[in-house]
Amino acid sequence: MLRFTLAFALGSLVSLARLGAHDTWLQPATFQAAPEQRVTFDLTSGGNYPGLDSAIAPDRIDAAQVRLAGTSRTLAPTGRTEHALQFSEKFEVEGVATAWVTLLPRPIDLNARTVALYLDEIHASKEVRAMWARWKRPEAWKEIYTKHAKTCLAVGDAPTDISWNEPVGQRLEIVPVTDPFKTRVGQSAAFQLLYEGKPLAGASLGLRGSGEKQAQFQTTGADGRAKFPIGKAGKIMVFSVRLEFREDQGIWVSDFCTLTIEARRE
Repeated sequence: MLRFTLAFALGSLVSLARLGAHDTWLQPATFQAAPEQRVTFDLTSGGNYPGLDSAIAPDRIDAAQVRLAGTSRTLAPTGRTEHALQFSEKFEVEGVATAWVTLLPRPIDLNARTVALYLDEIHASKEVRAMWARWKRPEAWKEIYTKHAKTCLAVGDAPTDISWNEPVGQRLEIVPVTDPFKTRVGQSAAFQLLYEGKPLAGASLGLRGSGEKQAQFQTTGADGRAKFPIGKAGKIMVFSVRLEFREDQGIWVSDFCTLTIEARRE
């Protein structure tokens, strides 16, 4: 997963066992709602998907929206629990509701030892590792990261609405290629990774199901797509990270993204 731990942020290594994943995801209380039904969305960061962990502070939100029937509107926080920032929406018409949140950029410094663990955890590319090896300095790795979270749910019965495969415009974004509402155990689900609206090839794309200790990883093709076998029913998170080094500033810039859907049995 996108293993950015609070231990990293605090500059504490403690032990490898505590360097868990720290993804940020948005998840609805249900992936199938009825018209006029109010749906709660949880935005959280943690290392035990889909368990809620750390609530996002409202002032970290850069943008939050939901799209239904071709119209987008602001998704405003309605409350905060110990483990999640919550949003609530009532959907008046049938269709696919796609919701997304982007957090404000944040800086972080890592020491050389922590960087090695970090690069392993995010399945960093050979190019990124080579760049770090060339640049490596005694001082900390400096990074500015931005997180993007996205989900979609079906409202009523709208089999002709395929807006789930329409991008929402996040800088780094995962878009379903196969119908997310027909994701079934024993079949495959495909996704496309976009950066600034264009397919991102050669990137590591991960998938983790509810309660799974190990994630699956695939490398995106020239079209930015990757396909995963679905072996278990339940909630699913797809995730990726893109790192870019700005050598003139000595700073890494990253984008993390997640998409949550649900797999069912036939």
